[in-house]
Amino acid sequence: MTGESHEGSLRSSRWCVLRMAAPRTLKVVTSLRDAGIEIWTPVVERQRRAPRSKKKAEGTVPHPIAPTFAFARAVHIEELRAIRRDPLSPHPDFSLLQHRGEVVQIRDSDLAGLRVSQEVEQRKAGSIRKDRAQPLDVGAEVKMTDGPFTSMSGVVVSSDGRRTFLNFGGMLGRVEIATSNLSEIGLEAPVLTPARKQAPAALAA
Repeated sequence: MTGESHEGSLRSSRWCVLRMAAPRTLKVVTSLRDAGIEIWTPVVERQRRAPRSKKKAEGTVPHPIAPTFAFARAVHIEELRAIRRDPLSPHPDFSLLQHRGEVVQIRDSDLAGLRVSQEVEQRKAGSIRKDRAQPLDVGAEVKMTDGPFTSMSGVVVSSDGRRTFLNFGGMLGRVEIATSNLSEIGLEAPVLTPARKQAPAALAA
């Protein structure tokens, strides 16, 4: 392998480090990615917040876990340098991390910690989103989709984004259930065995 081909092989398996202002992190990543550059920064999907409100709106938006940092494949170094030199560049401003005049290159293994952090944050965010749901209408007939009362149905007494009080009737009476574990009957076809279909009726009797 010649020196030039060896250098190219190393660059294809390594990353260079980009720096930018924190609010521009995802803008830089999106812009360069659209230009065909392989670039990555760890992100987590978080609940969208309504403007000027503490309430959470529907949907999620990506948030950088390590704002001000992004990582591009080292094979793009010359292209990134050209973008930096171009006074008419359409991309948001960024810089390349350098040491003694050379662009710093890191290995895939050097990003392992950030990849793990991204997975952990995504699991945490997913758990939080699952914990909340749209409040159910009082009087609606719903069924359990998870938990010890799975497949049983009841009537909503009160509900918010976290907890719903159901009237199961019979011996169970009024029970508090996580709202995310319920779905309105008729909106989603229940998957029940014949025996389980009879359980709520027996209790109600």
